[in-house]
Amino acid sequence: MHFKQILRTNPTSGRVERPWRNRDREFVLGDPAKGEDRHHDAQATKVDNYGEALELVERGFSIRMSDGKAPASLVTPASLTFVDEPVKTLDELWAFTMPSVPFSFDDVEQDVRKALLVQAGETYWLANARAADAFIGFPLDIDGVDHGEQLEQVDLDQFNFARVIKNAYESAFRVGHSSLSDEDADELELIVGAITGGAARRYRNPADVPGSPLRRTMLSAYLRWKLSAGALFDNKLDQSAVESLAVLADMSEQAVRNSLNKEGLSPVKGKIDYDAVIRWLEQRRDFVPLREEERPEARSTWDAIHHLRTQPLPAAFDTVRSRNLRVNDHHALASVEKHIITAVKQDGAPAPEHLRSYARHLSLAIDTFVLKFDDAVARAPGC
Repeated sequence: MHFKQILRTNPTSGRVERPWRNRDREFVLGDPAKGEDRHHDAQATKVDNYGEALELVERGFSIRMSDGKAPASLVTPASLTFVDEPVKTLDELWAFTMPSVPFSFDDVEQDVRKALLVQAGETYWLANARAADAFIGFPLDIDGVDHGEQLEQVDLDQFNFARVIKNAYESAFRVGHSSLSDEDADELELIVGAITGGAARRYRNPADVPGSPLRRTMLSAYLRWKLSAGALFDNKLDQSAVESLAVLADMSEQAVRNSLNKEGLSPVKGKIDYDAVIRWLEQRRDFVPLREEERPEARSTWDAIHHLRTQPLPAAFDTVRSRNLRVNDHHALASVEKHIITAVKQDGAPAPEHLRSYARHLSLAIDTFVLKFDDAVARAPGC
């Protein structure tokens, strides 16, 4: 099973557009029954998942489309193309209005070269010239470490640090398709802790400079990884919640405090309403939207799918429910589970609205859960 793609080639720019999601991660549609008023946001139909948006478009609803750069516009089904081919990732089905990338990867690479050259200089003084040359890969001119003449001699392909930073850049700013793996995140955590620990240095290291491309890349990627793990404020960098949010939202710390206070949210660790603060963060203009696989609910979704694959359906539901602390209406959830179990026993596919309702009750990633449910249950014992 896969979702059809909804596409349009913009007649002016020539760029391919996809259904647009707002900062609340909703698709915005126009009901044809509302006539011209369907263009107004107050009259819009908003849904939190692609499957339902697709169903509404197939019923005649217009949908806001964007290429991620131009403002979203409401487009009628007659102007859309439906492509019945799978995509590699769900993120390819939709678009966000993306903030501009704050600096190029060339800027980050120059900082990486400087950081490695500085490390070679520190090695020279801690050990000797031979050790420094072995580390950097060429005869080091110790008098030129802080002048930059040797930067182009640094072969980045020889350093794992450079590879991790490249992945971190693509993950932090959604440039390319890479997202930070758990292995790279573990390495980055160690690198960030070691380099940004405030140790005295003989030479100026870009990793120590607030706002430098290298430091921002490392912190942004690391904090996004922590956010996806549901532990943004439980990191090893001894940062305050405000400091972490400021990095991710590209705001000053005072602006973060003012905005949180205005919305009645506490930035004090131990008193933070995690879900509310994450919603606040995702609504900031310069926050780079998370990929579907990076969202906090992704891990619990795949955990639920694992149980569906390895246990009979009723037992899997019991396990998932017992491990999820966020269910706020157990009676309604039990009713949805009953509908799904009945459909499966009758060798029929559960209604999509029941699967969506189940995922919503458990704060799972709705589209991922709907796509994977049939395959998971088909693999379960007794099926």
